[in-house]
Amino acid sequence: MQPPCFSRERFGMLACLILLALSTAAAKDGRDFAGFYELSEVVEFVEEFQVTLTVRVFNYSGAEVNDATVMLEDSFLHGEPYGSFITPVYFQDRESVRLSDRFTIPRREYEDWQEGRTPRLTIDYMDADGNTIRRPIELAQMPLGEEE
Repeated sequence: MQPPCFSRERFGMLACLILLALSTAAAKDGRDFAGFYELSEVVEFVEEFQVTLTVRVFNYSGAEVNDATVMLEDSFLHGEPYGSFITPVYFQDRESVRLSDRFTIPRREYEDWQEGRTPRLTIDYMDADGNTIRRPIELAQMPLGEEE
């Protein structure tokens, strides 16, 4: 039995507060998007895994983001996508959005995630001047629970 100060709820809240504080401070250095992820419905095949990836992404960019695409990319071959979340992203600065979708990934990628590496997500959108922007999304693993 764990002492009450180390309960899952307290740990989750502490991790959330730390990540949000670091992300807010770090946004000035180009870390404009951060969030949490969890994997579920994992199905193993010979050389691949099918997983449901659920994320909560926070916008610290200082800008409104409209009609953005969030892509899951190969961690080793940056820019090689496994796919994107079907839902387009719309959110204001300092807001968050929850996304969930099913992806097929290579065994090596899934095994790396199990050893502590995080999925590589990027967000693509157009800024107010019409420039295409691509930014990484910094992630930490955390149970997200059901959508409220």
